[in-house]
Amino acid sequence: MQEQLYSTISYYNGLMQNCMLRSDKILYHSGEASMVTQAILSEAARDAKQTYIRTLDNDLNEERMMRTRKIKYEAQLAVWLTKYDADVGDKQHVLDEMTEGYERENAEAQELECLMIEQQKFSCGTWMNKTKTNLTK
Repeated sequence: MQEQLYSTISYYNGLMQNCMLRSDKILYHSGEASMVTQAILSEAARDAKQTYIRTLDNDLNEERMMRTRKIKYEAQLAVWLTKYDADVGDKQHVLDEMTEGYERENAEAQELECLMIEQQKFSCGTWMNKTKTNLTK
C-alpha cells in the first residue's frame, strides 16, 4: 500500500511538475508577448507624442502667421479709411463751395429774371401807349 501511495504521490508530483512547467512556459510566453506589446505601445506613444509636437508647432506657426496677416490687413484698412475720410472731407469742402456759389448765382439769376420781366412789362406798356397814341392820331 505504501508502494501504491508512493506511486500515486509520484504520479501526482509528475502531473504537478508538468502543470508547473506548462504554466511557466505560458507565463514566459505571456511575458514575452507583454514585452513585445509594451515595446509596440511605447513606440506608438513616442510617435504620437512626436506627431502632437509637430502638429502643435505647425498650428502655432500658422496662428502666428494669421495674426501677422490680420495686423497687416487692419493697418492697411486704417490707412485706407483715413485716406478715404480725408478725400471725402476735401470733396465735401469743394461741394459746399460749389453749392454756395450755385446758390449765389441762382439768386442773382432769379433777381435778373425778375428785373427782366419787370422791364418787359414796362417796355410793353410804353410800346402799347405809343401804339395807342399813334392809332388815335
